[in-house]
Amino acid sequence: MPAAMLVPMSGLWVGSVADAEMALALQWAGEQLALQQVACCEEALQQTAGADGPQTPAAVSEPAAPPSLILLPMSWSGEVTRQMLIRLARCWPLAVLVVVVGSGVDGWRRRGPSLPGAVPVPWYELPGRLQMWSEQRAAGRVGGLGTPVTSRREDRLLARVADFLRWRKPVLQTAVAAESRLLCEGLELLAVAAGTRVMSRTIGKPSPNVEGDLLLWDAGDVGVEEINHVRTLHHTHPLRPILLLESFPRGHTAEAVHDAGGSHLLGRLIEADLLAATMQWCLQPRLG
Repeated sequence: MPAAMLVPMSGLWVGSVADAEMALALQWAGEQLALQQVACCEEALQQTAGADGPQTPAAVSEPAAPPSLILLPMSWSGEVTRQMLIRLARCWPLAVLVVVVGSGVDGWRRRGPSLPGAVPVPWYELPGRLQMWSEQRAAGRVGGLGTPVTSRREDRLLARVADFLRWRKPVLQTAVAAESRLLCEGLELLAVAAGTRVMSRTIGKPSPNVEGDLLLWDAGDVGVEEINHVRTLHHTHPLRPILLLESFPRGHTAEAVHDAGGSHLLGRLIEADLLAATMQWCLQPRLG
């Protein structure tokens, strides 16, 4: 189903916006979800009314559906606790709890252990995840989001892979670039696994004239030189999305990439289905 025809899922953002990363994540969530926002878990619970079950927060003038997703920003260790998850799950038992992980606690996400009953998502992966979940929901597919809350990370990954391999359609033509031959070959394999057709490969900085509907560039560490090259690429082909990868994205770097004309900044490592969904999300402004 085209992105413009998707009925947005209902979402609830529970927590503060502590930095640029969470500000971007909140912006993306607001663009893709029918989103409500509260400052903390207590406010979310206090604004529910009725003894027979959770209701719409009182601050909302018109009735809204209970949230399908509850997003909890986590910029520092301990900001999201197990007790918070339990209380929110009791209030909205059908909602999926998503912990939006900032760079300050990304090591916890990579090493574990994860918070039980919640799906950890790096802040920079949120638009692609929401795109993927919205498309799965609109098509009546379960995917990784529909797995039981007791599922392990491996279970969710296997469910996502099975869904993706069944439904992917290779229609997008991409250009890939990376700083070494080995990285370029790996990026090409990832792009093909994401269901795209690779039209050109570049070792080093990509030329503004490379072929492809979308430019996928593993830039290593994104600095001033890379930002200036993104600006050149954008000025040459202003309608072509530019998707960058680096090891540890930061909020200020993502803002600089966007200001230079880039579409998005992702981090390594990334799964093929998430890359495919993020590419689709990057193409939406051009598709209108």
